Amino acid sequence: MAMRASAALLTTGCYLHTYVKPRPTYMSHAPTCPEAVTLYPTAADVGRSYETLAEISIWAPGDLVVNAEMEEVAQRKRAASVGATGLILGHQIGQLQSLDDKTLAIYVAADTSRVRSVCASTRG
Repeated sequence: MAMRASAALLTTGCYLHTYVKPRPTYMSHAPTCPEAVTLYPTAADVGRSYETLAEISIWAPGDLVVNAEMEEVAQRKRAASVGATGLILGHQIGQLQSLDDKTLAIYVAADTSRVRSVCASTRG
């Protein structure tokens, strides 16, 4: 019995923590889905006008081995929860976020129909 409780604690206790700091100009948007959130290394890569919704930061316990994919999945989930259609990572896709990188959740109005389509197809 104690062995099962320990195993459950080990598998559920360690995860990435994400914090969302909304921008003062943040307008409320309906949540999207993580699969529809596009990743951009820099603001110049967006190539269209956008609204910055929030800054997303990540923290992981010292005993958790983190890779770039885990970070991106966690950030996409949080970005989708505030209605973002994209994330400006501040670093190259596939690299771990450094302490100096600022990840921004953004809303690109031109992506609305693509996002609706992707989210509809992932929900069934």
